[in-house]
Amino acid sequence: MGASFNVLDYGARGDGRTDDSAAFLKAWQDACGSSEGNPEIIIPDRNRRFMLQPVKFEGPCKSSSITIKLFATITAPNSIDAWKWPNGDYDYRSRWIRFSHINDLIIVGRGTFDGQGAPWWDCFKAGKCGQRPSALSFLSCPNTDGIDIAKTTNILILNSTIETGDDCFALNGGTSFVHISNVFCGPGHGISIGSLGKGGSYETVEEIYVKNCIIKGTTNGARIKTWQGGSGYAKKITFENIRLDNVENPIIIDQQYSDFDNANGGSAVKVSDITYRNIQGTSIDGGDKLGVWDGDWGDDNDKLGFKRVKWSYSERVGVG
Repeated sequence: MGASFNVLDYGARGDGRTDDSAAFLKAWQDACGSSEGNPEIIIPDRNRRFMLQPVKFEGPCKSSSITIKLFATITAPNSIDAWKWPNGDYDYRSRWIRFSHINDLIIVGRGTFDGQGAPWWDCFKAGKCGQRPSALSFLSCPNTDGIDIAKTTNILILNSTIETGDDCFALNGGTSFVHISNVFCGPGHGISIGSLGKGGSYETVEEIYVKNCIIKGTTNGARIKTWQGGSGYAKKITFENIRLDNVENPIIIDQQYSDFDNANGGSAVKVSDITYRNIQGTSIDGGDKLGVWDGDWGDDNDKLGFKRVKWSYSERVGVG
């Protein structure tokens, strides 16, 4: 066990209005610079709401591991106009809270990240906002996704609730050995591998294990999405013991993914060794449609397995 760094000791207020970004960054700098065991950052009190502007918690740190103990709510500004972007750093506009170049980062506790995504999603649907910040990013990723992971390995996500306007989780290029368990996802777009291969890029994702999760009232359930014209692979991916309630598209493997219907043709990201085991639930607006496959399932894609998959159709009742 290492030293503890309480954000209250650095001047954080936790009243939901005061900008506590500077206090959090000071606590992070001291914890990351500590070589005394494995340091902990304490964010206390379930009744407190710490408001943060876009921030970047950056490594490498001196210790082999660093833990964030979150018991309170961390909230984004409650309106688009209230967001403050660092001068000259456009990269911040795609992210709210970013962790980068940190080995063995552990986030535990019963706290909440509240990204205040509703105004951003409304703005996007109205055609006024072209880019929306993600809530949590590990290294880099766009959109209003709950948690984005890219170029990262050995990630464990447990006992979490994600409510967002896009993917609850987006596992992007360069990601491997990720274990997601006991997570509630919804509303949102479900749990996604990708998108991969945008702009003809080479990207890989492998060794992903998602188990014991509930996905409720989402557009998609368990999804893999790749762009035409890309290359690389998505392999050794398992979804197990997943309960989906009132999900529009329970299982999707889309190899012609495009937001704007302008994807390049030609090569494709190879999808292989994918397992769906003990997937049960109900779908809406799709009859008894279990899966959607959009792509060329030939020699380059293999080992797609279904075991104990049960599905039924339900009316859209009480789903926003």
